[in-house]
Amino acid sequence: MPMRSRSLLNVLAVPVVAMTFGSIWPCPVFSQTFEQLIAACSGTNATPDEQIAGCTGLIRSGRGTPKGLAEAHYNRGNAYRNKHDAAHAIADYDEAIRYNPAMAVAFGNRGGAYQEEGQYERAVADYDEAIRLNPAGAVPLRNRCWTRAILGQLPQALDDCNESLRVRPADAVTLVARGFVYLKSGALAEAIADYDAVLRTNPNAAVPLYGRGVARQRQGDAGGAADIAAARTVNAAIADQFARFGVQ
Repeated sequence: MPMRSRSLLNVLAVPVVAMTFGSIWPCPVFSQTFEQLIAACSGTNATPDEQIAGCTGLIRSGRGTPKGLAEAHYNRGNAYRNKHDAAHAIADYDEAIRYNPAMAVAFGNRGGAYQEEGQYERAVADYDEAIRLNPAGAVPLRNRCWTRAILGQLPQALDDCNESLRVRPADAVTLVARGFVYLKSGALAEAIADYDAVLRTNPNAAVPLYGRGVARQRQGDAGGAADIAAARTVNAAIADQFARFGVQ
């Protein structure tokens, strides 16, 4: 399931939305058939609230196997993340992992939720486990790259991004992440090359525009100002977001 898009790499922390069960399910969940609950929990033509209700119905039904309960908690955690509620998402990923300790995607998405909360060390620990369980997983490698870059662990971050790109070549989000690592490392030509590769197919993407502008300015290229201005047109907060992660 795709997560919502936020910040530089879809991971910028946002305030946790307080939720109560009563506010989410104004009608009894068991008014739905079991098949409807399964469809809703899987996200089939369902809003996040409908998905949460469907998964909750399955969890409360008493009919779930450990694997089924792990999947229901995992899907409900994804729905909570789509509602910007990392706290409830983490609780559901905890349960998914309890029911299925080998569920790599649950570790990966819990790491993403921790990252959104600014708990970067815990995020890295979850990405470590996701990668241990599925060494060929490009997404947790990419996300660990990004998180390590935030933490200033730049050589390790670069290794992660390179390995992610080996598994999934030319992935645009990973190129943005690696460009950020290069930018923080002072490898300006390499950062520009990665940002160029993304901008060739998405010329209005704010993050590579801003990152390329900063890199060009650091090289003494006056044309960097145009990139920065274009990025701010797309995202007025882009400079603050980069500054939050150590790039000004």
